[in-house]
Amino acid sequence: MQGVADLINLDPKAEWDPATKTVINSCAPSPEGGAVSPRIVTIVAFDPMWYERSWWPVGQPILRLTNIVSVFVDES
Repeated sequence: MQGVADLINLDPKAEWDPATKTVINSCAPSPEGGAVSPRIVTIVAFDPMWYERSWWPVGQPILRLTNIVSVFVDES
């Protein structure tokens, strides 16, 4: 919980606007300027079945990337 609180404190006034699907009131400049709120984090999703099966033939786990998702960290 402390890590999430620290992340939120990096941009405490930022809010997610569901109508425009953007971050508003951020400490970071607009997306046109290239900066992004520190409260937007990237999560990598992988195929768990591929991971489990990769152990059998070679004995080394292989992560197969299936998606990349960005989320806005909110305190609620």
